[in-house]
Amino acid sequence: MATSVDALIEEVLRASNPENLGMILVHRGVVRSLSKDGRKVKGMILKVPMEEIRRIEEKYSAFPGVETVKIKVNAGELKVGDEIMTILVAGRYRTDVIPVLEKVVTEVKAIVSEEELF
Repeated sequence: MATSVDALIEEVLRASNPENLGMILVHRGVVRSLSKDGRKVKGMILKVPMEEIRRIEEKYSAFPGVETVKIKVNAGELKVGDEIMTILVAGRYRTDVIPVLEKVVTEVKAIVSEEELF
């Protein structure tokens, strides 16, 4: 199921201190039709440890200059073009937000178990 990016941004805007917001970045990962080695993919199966996802949100939401981190990951069987994950990082300045987004994406990808379907 696709995450509404607009609704996620609105949720963050309503819950945040406007003095702490200057940038909101969103990463949306989708299932590709080709594997990294060039083979045709029908989809993938994702297993997501939600307790680890919440830990990552809390960890990076506490970083200086970051107001909040929201992570939505779709578990189960996904087909090509389906949303894998949506990650939102909101904070004061791009120098606060951009490096955190990259770290969050890397950590989430490290804990999510994926099996490509050929």
